Amino acid sequence: MFRTRIMLVAVSTGTALLAALVPPAPAAAGAPVPDAVHSATATAQRVPASLNRAAGWRFTWNTMTAGDCTMFQGASWTVWDNGYADFDGVVTSSDDDDAWLMWADLKDGNGSVLTRLQTADIQNPADRTRFIKNLPDSRQTYRWFTVGQYNNYFFQFLRRMTLYHSC
Repeated sequence: MFRTRIMLVAVSTGTALLAALVPPAPAAAGAPVPDAVHSATATAQRVPASLNRAAGWRFTWNTMTAGDCTMFQGASWTVWDNGYADFDGVVTSSDDDDAWLMWADLKDGNGSVLTRLQTADIQNPADRTRFIKNLPDSRQTYRWFTVGQYNNYFFQFLRRMTLYHSC
């Protein structure tokens, strides 16, 4: 009986240690995007490292529309080699109380999905890969800054990015 308990503890401990060493699977990489009917892909532009910033890739989009919503030309994701990504864009809607929704797939040079960005600020625990910007007033444009996260192992392969978006 005593030896059985020691064996169970050793097996449980070994399993826990092994699980800690295995990197997490990409979150919903390439999975279907609910309610998203539009997408656009951009090719990377290199952002060199500086004294206070990691190296990165910048992806910039032309104007995109979905339903009543518009994201204007120049919106960009900058994906850094440290596992973070910054978004900067301007969005609006021709209707009050709308929301711009987007998901971002990171891809290699052949267009194969590596992983999907996850929100740094969890807006929906059921879908950590959905970025949401509320658009309460149709008379306004909204500057949107947000941060995403990913497993930085994929940075070495990153060359393209696809945005799926909905309104």
